[in-house]
Amino acid sequence: MSELLDQTTVGDIVAADFRTAAVFESFGIDFCCGGRYEFADACRRAAADPAAVRHALDALPPVADRRDDMTSAPLEQLIEHIVETHHMYVRSALPAIAGYLKKLVEAHGARHPELARVLAVFQDLRADFEQHMIKENRCSFPMFATSPRRQDHAGFREVRSVPSKTRFGCSNASTSRPATRCGRSAN
Repeated sequence: MSELLDQTTVGDIVAADFRTAAVFESFGIDFCCGGRYEFADACRRAAADPAAVRHALDALPPVADRRDDMTSAPLEQLIEHIVETHHMYVRSALPAIAGYLKKLVEAHGARHPELARVLAVFQDLRADFEQHMIKENRCSFPMFATSPRRQDHAGFREVRSVPSKTRFGCSNASTSRPATRCGRSAN
């Protein structure tokens, strides 16, 4: 983070990079209702050492890292990257976002009843994301990895063109029924 950090509100910092929310939370800095405070003032209000908070913010990995360019990576590496980078991030971010939304509803729901609808929509989206990742891990990725054309990603492109309901017995991830192996309903 730059020297401009001291003059930037914690709300603006979190709005620019959601990952900073976890850092602020770990130091007891309120970035929601207290989001209007500039960084230095917010640190002071939470009795947090600004240098320690700055160090934690600086330790966050860059958002766009060229090592993440998977366009020419072997399919096995692409799958590992998706699972280890994106799935892990989504699995850690979804509970945090849900917690923040619940806190917003509790603190401001009386004046902003629309927040309850935002939370409900998010919960539906979260369930869809979680089911989608299960389907990828149990059905799509094992099938991609065993595709005879896996070296050139052509197998991946071929599978993407097949309607999701016909792919290896996997049903569409948007179903509201609980998924089991390969997305088949537990009912």
